[in-house]
Formats: sequence, structure tokens, C-alpha cells
Amino acid sequence: MPAQIYAVPTDTCIGIGCKLDDREGYKMIYELKWRDKNKPLAILVPSWEDLMYESVLTPTQVNFLRTYKFPFTVVCEIREDFRDEYPMLDEYNYKTVGFRVGEACLPAESLPYIRSPFFLTSANKSGEEECHTIDEVNDVFRDNLTSLKILPGQAGNQPSSNVIQFIWTTNELKYIRKNYPLR
Repeated sequence: MPAQIYAVPTDTCIGIGCKLDDREGYKMIYELKWRDKNKPLAILVPSWEDLMYESVLTPTQVNFLRTYKFPFTVVCEIREDFRDEYPMLDEYNYKTVGFRVGEACLPAESLPYIRSPFFLTSANKSGEEECHTIDEVNDVFRDNLTSLKILPGQAGNQPSSNVIQFIWTTNELKYIRKNYPLR
């Protein structure tokens, strides 16, 4: 099966991703971005329910995230049965992952295309500025456009998401990257 890379508009920028079972797409993302192979990709899940199933977050923590006011990526462990469903996660040593939630970060017109979990990262070459428009994506990846499917919707034009992690089973947060203030 040939690789299929998606350009995904998010609340912060345009991301590129592939389905969790697309080995060729996964490798291609690293090649396209010139990304260090030791730097894992985030996982975009379609819904809050998917986040509950695929992570070890508690219902209280997921409810906290539903009301979190800023773009976020939450880092946590992956549930064992989810890893069993997607063996690539173990092959590439994913024990913890940064999760993004489609219902929270995608425009409504893109949501129908995200029916299963995706690997996701920003659409840019490593170390360069993120892309916020399809024209920028086309410019950065002009040599690889045949494998890129562009999802509908507008990307946000704001800083990268806060990267957060809950402390144990509490709602207390540890910030790994903080681009937005608490209010």
C-alpha cells in the first residue's frame, strides 16, 4: 500500500500526519521533515472518547481538558490494549505520547476525515517555522505533493500548543512547553 500523508489544519498551524498503521507514511514524515528519528510524533485522536480509550488519563482529567482554554498536547502513557491494536507503537518505542484531540483542535469540516488515530506533527522542515497556509505547505513540500492529501478547513495562526502532563491522577499540570498563560 502506498504511503498517504495528510495536511491537517489545526487550531495552531497545519500539521502533517498519517494513519497509525501506515508504516510507509510514518517513515515518509520523518524524511519529509528531516526529523530526528528519536523524536516521536504526536497522536491525533478523533474524539474525547478516543482519548479515554487510548490513554491512561482519568475521566476527571479528560473533563479538565475539555474546558482547558488553550491549544494543548497532553503527554501521558498509552493504554496497553491500544498498543496491542497498533503494533507500530511498540516497534517505535512509544510508551508515552503527546495526544491531540480532533474535537478540540480541528475545524469542523476536517473532523469527518479523522475517523481513526493519526500520527501528527507540524508541517515544516525540522527547525523551521510552522506552516499556517496551504500555500506554505505546498512551498515546503513541493517535491512530494503527489503523496499529500489536503484536508479542508483553515488552520489557526497562533503559537504551538502548550505541552502539558498531569501529575499522577490529579488535575495539577506540569508544563513541558508553555506558549499560553493561565487565566
